[in-house]
Amino acid sequence: MEKISKDLKPVYIKIKKYGFIIFIILIGVVYGLIITTSSQLVAVEPSQKQIDDGYNGVKRPKLDKTITEKISELEDRNIKFRAIIDEARQNPFME
Repeated sequence: MEKISKDLKPVYIKIKKYGFIIFIILIGVVYGLIITTSSQLVAVEPSQKQIDDGYNGVKRPKLDKTITEKISELEDRNIKFRAIIDEARQNPFME
């Protein structure tokens, strides 16, 4: 055990001396790998089968006839409600 510790003492001194530089280099390498991998993943285009599967998975919601009649009735009665519905139709992603 003593022989191993004597043999590793010079290595430990060098690691202690250059430890910060080695750490910075390792952080840079990891950061570079992350950037490279993410840029490769962004550049990948989906296949035609994946595109077709994606479109098939989207289903339009269906409303009951009674619900649509009730909404139409409320639209006819209330001007503010009509304005809210029209605004929601123009920009469906606005809260």
